Amino acid sequence: DGFLIEFYAAGEVNDNLILEMIRDSKPVFKHKINFKGGWNQEFIPYSMLSNNTKKTGFFRIWVESQKETRIIFTALNLIKLESLEENLISNKPADKVKCVVFDLDNTLWDGVVGDDGDNVQIKHDVVDLIKSLDKRGIICSIASKNDYSTAWSMVTKFGLKDYFLFSKINWGQKSESIKAIAKEMNVNVDTLAFIDDSRFEREEVKSAL
Repeated sequence: DGFLIEFYAAGEVNDNLILEMIRDSKPVFKHKINFKGGWNQEFIPYSMLSNNTKKTGFFRIWVESQKETRIIFTALNLIKLESLEENLISNKPADKVKCVVFDLDNTLWDGVVGDDGDNVQIKHDVVDLIKSLDKRGIICSIASKNDYSTAWSMVTKFGLKDYFLFSKINWGQKSESIKAIAKEMNVNVDTLAFIDDSRFEREEVKSAL
């Protein structure tokens, strides 16, 4: 039915993405997508792309301003749309996770910042997971009950601050932090996954969300 483009743009940006289709070394289709920081989505009907030719071609895509911009694409696909009726009767969680939200104490590291100070030890397997998710275009965030400056200084010390977006480090309920993360990302909460060593915190989030 059309070509779906879904992507996340990091930072405060307001720019245009140019999509061009090339056949026989010539542009046969050009489309401009205005985007801002956060999640963006564009659907181009197939009728706009097809000119009834059997010749194959390729797409190229770039930021119009040529400014250095970090963009994570989660969809660049020709898709078939479900009918409205099928969408209405489907009440299952999202098929894909867009963001993984991590706890800090005894999850990202062993120990409790503030109690154990600099003696907390990073969990290298969790760091490997975070870096793997980042490479796949899945956002990582934080929901932690902690003093912000103390906890964030430890995240920075371990060289991980650039891997986390929309992080919430406070003393409120983690379900509220997760809702705030989803709101800032402009996605549904069912596209977020939550990792925490505490069964109490997992159950609180499960109960609320």
